Amino acid sequence: MKIYRIYHKVDGFKAIKTKGTALESCMLENGNNATFGLFKNQQFQWSDSAGEKVCDFPFIDGNITVFSEKVFSAIRSMITSCAVNTNIVVEGTQYEIIEANKISNVLNIEQSVIKRFKDGRIMNIKKYVFKQNASYPAMFRIEEFPIFTFVIGEVLNKIKESNGIEGLDFQLCEVL
Repeated sequence: MKIYRIYHKVDGFKAIKTKGTALESCMLENGNNATFGLFKNQQFQWSDSAGEKVCDFPFIDGNITVFSEKVFSAIRSMITSCAVNTNIVVEGTQYEIIEANKISNVLNIEQSVIKRFKDGRIMNIKKYVFKQNASYPAMFRIEEFPIFTFVIGEVLNKIKESNGIEGLDFQLCEVL
């Protein structure tokens, strides 16, 4: 099985403006437990300080998964059991914020390269290694560090099949 960490490609693409919005307040107050469903069908703007090109994956703050409707339509049936989507509109174009469920006990702590704070909390994971014998949904976040979203190979392949998509980057993770 192949597992990929997905994230926004930083390459001159526009970003969704959150500064000074209720969404920013919700994220600051709740961190990784923010409830994006509160913002269903809300209107957003592009940030003035971001790039010039509109992409299909304008992740919020680089790690909150946002897909264009075109991409979401292609994978909807694969992820509905393991993620919650919230429709938003950015300057007239529909996007979906995707909140993948958190799963636990799948990260191989010994094999992963993890940087920790002095108190033991995870600061960053430089190399993700997942357990071979675990069961994985099509899309997920890990309980130990729920900042990034991961997908299995079939989901990434379906995303890649959507012609003309731009803005997604991914990192192959090890499964041992």
